[in-house]
Amino acid sequence: MFKKSILLQYFAIMIVICCLLKMEVVLAEDNVYYTNINEVTFTLEEYNYISDLIWDGYQKYMTKEEYETLKKLNLFGAPIFTEQKELDVGNKIMLKRGDTLTEKGRTIKISKICSDECFISLVNTWNAPPAVKSYDVIGVRTETATIKRYTQASVIGNNYSQIYTNPKIFNNGMGYSIKVPNTTNIKITTTFITTLNGKIFGTYQHAMRNISLANSKLYNISANGYGKVLKFYGAALNKYDACNGVDIVL
Repeated sequence: MFKKSILLQYFAIMIVICCLLKMEVVLAEDNVYYTNINEVTFTLEEYNYISDLIWDGYQKYMTKEEYETLKKLNLFGAPIFTEQKELDVGNKIMLKRGDTLTEKGRTIKISKICSDECFISLVNTWNAPPAVKSYDVIGVRTETATIKRYTQASVIGNNYSQIYTNPKIFNNGMGYSIKVPNTTNIKITTTFITTLNGKIFGTYQHAMRNISLANSKLYNISANGYGKVLKFYGAALNKYDACNGVDIVL
């Protein structure tokens, strides 16, 4: 009887342990708010944070590399940097330059969060579909800072998504040539990792007439370029609309 009682107690303890483990698994699963097409899982807090940092809906396309970088650097929940300032152009026109700019039918926004390194996102949102659908260029220029890792550029629209992983890289920045899709609600997003300190300039240049992919890459990264980033040459000269840019201090 004594041995039987011990066995019953043992089985009772094991049942309790199994129930507790199962409860922990259920709680862990319940903590998952959303799983995207790349099998990246988000808690509700993480999901909302990405909406503020990049844009609401980018969660669907975020890569494991982007997500793991944010986790590794303990950046989820870190303050999102914003800055607004005035730029005097030729003593005639006052343009708002800072982390957000709306001009020529689109809004461009740059954001950062930092710990030991900085995670930067640059987003161009078309407020209406552009008439010309050729090869546009989204790019950034660094000042003092260094880009440590490139992740991707994504073009997202209604029933459309395209990922680019082949930037044109310079020692002071980079650019992506992207094909403008024939759809609506178009957003172009690029993210990357930089060192601390310095400054990042970003711009999005729209082709005013058709241009080939090869010719869209005829540019250097320069403070004298469009948006203080992209200086086109050769067959790309006068093909882009010279939109201003944004910048952010790291």
